[in-house]
Amino acid sequence: MTATTSYHGSTPGNLRIERKLDADGVVLVLAGELDLASSPALDRQLRELDGTNPGRLLIDLSRLDFMDSTGLAVMIRAQRAAQANGHRLSLRHGPTHILRLFELTGLLDHFTFED
Repeated sequence: MTATTSYHGSTPGNLRIERKLDADGVVLVLAGELDLASSPALDRQLRELDGTNPGRLLIDLSRLDFMDSTGLAVMIRAQRAAQANGHRLSLRHGPTHILRLFELTGLLDHFTFED
């Protein structure tokens, strides 16, 4: 059961964020570029979810073209917020070059990844 609850169009840095509900919780589908210019838009989306206890928050990286260390910092903040708010954070695998960022920074094992 997947229902789109809201769609947020292009933001600076050409990041598109789509919020969906599924049986396990909330899914944020990211497309485009997650970088210094666009990361505040994702931060806003994540703050909106604080205190809503979605059960599981899945951030789908599969449609990202680019992610820099700023995007990685957003993922770390999202993980900390999930732990503080009592829900589970998972990431959907992105392209190889996105996954490589997690590997190079030693953070691959600090996140739960779903296919």
